[in-house]
Amino acid sequence: MVKFGDFIEEHFVPEWQPYYCSYTRLKGWINEMEANDSESGSAMYRAAQQTFLEELKQNLGRVDAFYVTQENKAQADYQQLCRERAQLKDAENIDDVATARIFRRSYSNSSRIGDDPSIEEKADSLLERLAKLNDFAHTNAEGFRKITKKFEKRVGRSVAKAPESQALPNLNELMLGNLARYSFSNASTRLQPLQAALQALAQNQELDEPSNESPLLPRPLRPHLTQDFMPLLHPKASEAGLYEKVGWLALSGLRLVWSNAVLILVTIVVAQCAFLELSPQLTVRSWFVIWVALVALILLAQGKETDGVMMGATLLLNVTGILTLKEAWAAFANDVVLAVASLGGVSSVLAETGVIDAAFAPFLGKPKTYAVALARVALPTFVFNIGISNTCVMSCLMPVVEKWSSEIGIHQALFFLPLSYLLLVSGVVAMFSTSTNLVCQGQLRMHDIPQFSQFALALPGCMVSLMTLLYMILVVPIVLKRFRKNSSANCPDSPKTAAAAAPRTFSVYLQVVGNKIAGRKLEGSELLAQLSGGLSDVCHCERYGEIQKEIRGDFELHLDDILCLQTTAESIVRLRQTFGVRLLTQDQSEEKANADLELVQVVLDRQSDLVGHRLEGAKRRGKYGCSVVAFRPLKPVRGDLTFGLSSSVEVCQGDSVIFDAPPEFYSTYRDSSDFVLVRSLTTTSNRQESGNNLPDYAAPVSGAIVLAMIFLVGTQTLPLLEAVLAALSALIMSGCATLDSVMKSVKLRTVCVIVGAFGLGTAIGKEGVAKVLADLLLYLLSPFGSVGFLAAIFLATVALGVVFHGTAVVILMFPVCLQVAHSSSLPVHQVMAVLCMAATCQLLSPISYQTNLMAYTAAAYEFGDFTKVGVGLVALNALVAIPMCQYCFPVL
Repeated sequence: MVKFGDFIEEHFVPEWQPYYCSYTRLKGWINEMEANDSESGSAMYRAAQQTFLEELKQNLGRVDAFYVTQENKAQADYQQLCRERAQLKDAENIDDVATARIFRRSYSNSSRIGDDPSIEEKADSLLERLAKLNDFAHTNAEGFRKITKKFEKRVGRSVAKAPESQALPNLNELMLGNLARYSFSNASTRLQPLQAALQALAQNQELDEPSNESPLLPRPLRPHLTQDFMPLLHPKASEAGLYEKVGWLALSGLRLVWSNAVLILVTIVVAQCAFLELSPQLTVRSWFVIWVALVALILLAQGKETDGVMMGATLLLNVTGILTLKEAWAAFANDVVLAVASLGGVSSVLAETGVIDAAFAPFLGKPKTYAVALARVALPTFVFNIGISNTCVMSCLMPVVEKWSSEIGIHQALFFLPLSYLLLVSGVVAMFSTSTNLVCQGQLRMHDIPQFSQFALALPGCMVSLMTLLYMILVVPIVLKRFRKNSSANCPDSPKTAAAAAPRTFSVYLQVVGNKIAGRKLEGSELLAQLSGGLSDVCHCERYGEIQKEIRGDFELHLDDILCLQTTAESIVRLRQTFGVRLLTQDQSEEKANADLELVQVVLDRQSDLVGHRLEGAKRRGKYGCSVVAFRPLKPVRGDLTFGLSSSVEVCQGDSVIFDAPPEFYSTYRDSSDFVLVRSLTTTSNRQESGNNLPDYAAPVSGAIVLAMIFLVGTQTLPLLEAVLAALSALIMSGCATLDSVMKSVKLRTVCVIVGAFGLGTAIGKEGVAKVLADLLLYLLSPFGSVGFLAAIFLATVALGVVFHGTAVVILMFPVCLQVAHSSSLPVHQVMAVLCMAATCQLLSPISYQTNLMAYTAAAYEFGDFTKVGVGLVALNALVAIPMCQYCFPVL
């Protein structure tokens, strides 16, 4: 049997969601009463009972008011259609034929000229809208009957041992007796006369005009609710139904072919090339590897999960015999891959202990100029990036810089983008600092080539980092001049400058549910004080389906009003704590009563279950168990969305969401690859009691352990993997971390990306594909010499890094680089150094790397800002990195 609460969530009209009976919430109060049905819990029981009865009364009033409003609106629309039809009839009585023809055309044929539908089409549309209204009324009437029946069955006669409550009448009988007084409970009867009138109007028939008090019973859009709310079984398909199914299958097949047209085209081209034997060096197996690589790249470009694509490609090559079992999955035994997984645990522990936040404070100070300020924050960023993952440093640094920038009067946007780029570029200094360096080390080991020393790239890395800092100091204030503080008091701010100075805001919908707010003017209520932008944060108000866009300070708030807001995360936290209003969910889920939930802000990565789907049903579809209460898309959505339409927006990578989440969500998904950033906005009492139990010495001790790890690795006293595992053991034994938290921080999906890419890269080198590509590269660029080869490798790596994961790019480019080195007599380490330097230049797009995405979602950047700043920086880094790599790894 389908639960009625789930039935409502699956079948309600999205734009009418706030006006439905809050069945799940009311049931939650019944559960609360049942849980406290004892002498000791009688006070809590009575409080829950009082809240239940008050909310039940509010629900009845809200449902009936919305129904009456929509009924009156339907009646007015019908009368308007009657007037339009009468005007058409009047046109037929005009003696002048030419005038009558023009008059009729302006009414009956307007849909042929513009977008205005005909009278018949308007009548059909009104019938469908009233069908939803009729179903709305029946669903809510059944919901009230069921919730009161549940109340009587579970707690009606108990009432926590309160003798005076035993005299209360049966709530279910009271509801059944009084429900008929509400308009929505008689929807079928009230709407029936208008049904015939509208159907006749839609069929262009003559009829007597119905009375103004009688709307309609329309054609049902879905089956009527049955007694147990089970969906009706479909009747046996007729011959016509069979034809419809065949047509639907054919249409689905065409859509499938069209959506995979690129893959089909690539398959045909590769098969044709293999048949024509274009290159004697490429066998059928080689062309199959090329096909697998191209399909993998296309799927990645389409936004498919990187780990699934890479593992699937390697599995296919293994199953078809291109790779042996050992060749395909050898990376699982590679110490570099294991080190990548283990280093994530070290970074997570440091973020939890707060050592990064504490270490930054002495460096910041109160600088007077932007150049000094950026230099001050860049120095500790560079130091911490050597031993800690850049995403960890960025996530810890952002709240510190946000507070500090407001204190010194420089906009935070002038720091986040430069810091993201500095973290990317400076990661090449130590071979264990980034996963791309480590993957290159692993590839060298697999090919029996001596690995880089841990600080072999320190000199080129430091030079590139220094040039990046100078470039940022000079270029960022020019490109992002709209973010500069109002330096000239004489010049008024332009709209673009004012918009840039405003913080990033979320779309949130707020409903008035308490009498403390209802009846008061907006400027006299507590709401404006909670909004960071005041009245400017209010977009419009919806009152029982009617939109009112002109919202001023003297606007009077009514019960059940829905305010559409564009405001900051901090304002949403304050609104959550404001009595008399509630945050509406945007994924069509219903909030639970008395639930211990907290607000958590996340930035979605491409692996998230929500990406590629609509907000509607996000809670049911996702694994997180959270409701979406606020949403901010990566790219702005055109138009002002009313409630319900926002749930139809498709979620993309980089979108920011505020979840109404259970207490365990933050700790469970803090290090998940599903999210670029997880930030707790509020903390529940449960998590405060069981939260951070780390000792006071955790920050200095964890910092000392990581410094010792870096020293052991840098002096080659211990190999990287052993040093990392020793550091994790020391962190656990000292109480700075728990084994459970360390295991949760291991990003298995990142490991799978590397392992899958290793297998694909092995096949590219094994089947001669890399040699052919290298020969082609040498042929085209031979006039430019070794500098031309290195520049081509640098640019190709940067271009692939715009779309694909950096580790995958390094692995796919490695066999090509190896062949170029052998064929051109260049030192292998010189070519690989250029590859590592180029892999860090993911600077052209906010979605090319996690730190870029974190910066983009934190400030009011435009998408093109990253490209404007990044293009020049990539060129500068190429000019510096290539000569430095030639100097550090010369031809012998």
